Amino acid sequence: MRDNTVCSFCQELANEDYNNFFELYLKDKFNKAGLQSRIIGETKYFVVLPMVGPLVPGYLLVLPKRHVESISMFTEHELEELYVVKNEIQCIFIKYFGESIVYEHGALTSTLRGGCCSDHAHLHIVAIDVDVSDTLRKNFEVRYLSDIRHISEQLEQHSPYLYYEDKKGQCLIMNVGIVESQYIRKLLASQIGDVEHVFWNNNIEYDWMINIVKLLKPEFEGRRGNGLWL
Repeated sequence: MRDNTVCSFCQELANEDYNNFFELYLKDKFNKAGLQSRIIGETKYFVVLPMVGPLVPGYLLVLPKRHVESISMFTEHELEELYVVKNEIQCIFIKYFGESIVYEHGALTSTLRGGCCSDHAHLHIVAIDVDVSDTLRKNFEVRYLSDIRHISEQLEQHSPYLYYEDKKGQCLIMNVGIVESQYIRKLLASQIGDVEHVFWNNNIEYDWMINIVKLLKPEFEGRRGNGLWL
């Protein structure tokens, strides 16, 4: 496992200065908007925050608090909580943005990342009016999971993977070996005709990030004390 002192996500969650993406690139604009962080919600095992460089206004990440390379490596307790967190976010999205898809570029190690830009696991939840299931089926040998809680079965494959869940809740997983960076994001960007902004660092969209924090933070604060949200 990678030393989390060099992981930007770990540094941000620990509120450390070194290699903290929020401190380096987001803090000034968020502070001017009256926000001290980009974290929207928190549970025992996870935090929820906006994607940097979202393709659409409704775009969140779910991050584990501990440093682990992929969701397939989660404990049973983490997977059970993730399942509930994901479902609640999707219900909230329906209220504000519409139906959503879910995906992960699943890393095997810090070098075999499955197209992921970070080796700290994170789940993408995106309210977007496209579906790339057919492209994934065409390009890869696809297996199906009954739900995300069974993603730990991927460990037996000893391979980086892509995980994709469509709006109907159908869960696809596929071994990918070496795949281009941000592969699923690129498919989505192509589908919505926004290939110019496929790379998040060219499409930070500070306003979208700030707006989703302000819009949804009250939703998560209102859920505190229900046994899940802190």
